[in-house]
Amino acid sequence: MTQSQKHSSFSRTFSADLGVDLGSANVRVISRRTGEIFTEPCVVARDRRTREVRAIGREAEAMIAQMPESIVEVRPVRDGAIADLEAAEALLRSMVRRARNPLALRRPRIVLGAPCELTPVERRALILAARSAGAREVYLLAAPMAAALGAGVPAAERGGKLVIDIGSGTTEIAVVTLSGVVHARTVRIGGARLEEAVQSWLKKKLDVEVGLGQARALTEQLGCALPRDDLRSVTIDARDRISGELRVVRIKAEELREALAAPVAALVNAVRTVLEDSPAELSADIAQNGIVLTGGVALLTGLAGLLTRELRLPVAVAKEPLSAVVAGCGASLDRLDLLRALHLEARASIRHVEPLAAH
Repeated sequence: MTQSQKHSSFSRTFSADLGVDLGSANVRVISRRTGEIFTEPCVVARDRRTREVRAIGREAEAMIAQMPESIVEVRPVRDGAIADLEAAEALLRSMVRRARNPLALRRPRIVLGAPCELTPVERRALILAARSAGAREVYLLAAPMAAALGAGVPAAERGGKLVIDIGSGTTEIAVVTLSGVVHARTVRIGGARLEEAVQSWLKKKLDVEVGLGQARALTEQLGCALPRDDLRSVTIDARDRISGELRVVRIKAEELREALAAPVAALVNAVRTVLEDSPAELSADIAQNGIVLTGGVALLTGLAGLLTRELRLPVAVAKEPLSAVVAGCGASLDRLDLLRALHLEARASIRHVEPLAAH
């Protein structure tokens, strides 16, 4: 083992540093020391009368289900931005406490994945939430760049590559290079939009209603962007819109593809727009290096194939699409030189990404 490797190993052993992906649906935290990823639903249970935070994550979901009269469900993040600062601070504080290295003598340095198009006010809210949760320094790293790092893109490719990170609330579409994000766009299309489309289709076509959780399960089990080779179908209990009674309905994969067609088409069009607006000198690179999909919706059956067909570009799904952003945030903690290359600069004890501009 070389001297630098020994130093790196020693530094990691006593490191408190963390990478954080604060999404609309889930928050993921990775420990620099162990590489372990901690995941919780991004939800807080707050007392309706006192406004006191009663539970966080899975415990909050259980409490909300058991005590709906006295507990308010709070979603701290909406469309990638802080919607409730107090709840976000409580959530991050809990996750930092859970993931923090007990051997560390200093407070953690945190790299936090952030949507490209957040306003300065929204960026400051993210930084404040992380600082209030106990961070000594906060870095905001553009989520597509973090996803690219987590998927191994910069290390493996030269020139530009298109990264599409499809979360619950938003999709980040960005051209990334070894030096950072060159061009990016955030669109309000994600897993939640797909679930709402399923709910709307069931109401219109079958006169039944289901909750978001049931719509999410249907999307995961049966959802597809291209016709499936099999004839899969599922049977569910749904509430009749007229009588209010439960009735059994059977849904085919092809029907669910029809339900998802509009938001999927909107996603494809958004990607096409980013490609058309990308710097001309990177077009050849993207044609050669292709597209990488990350985020939960990247697992939608046939989505990669549909993008390949419509855009005539090679499309691949990241090996671990759900954890690509947080893995990239964690990886950057070992590469201060990489953070400098990505144009992060220090202002007092707060570090942040410079505003991203289309060239």
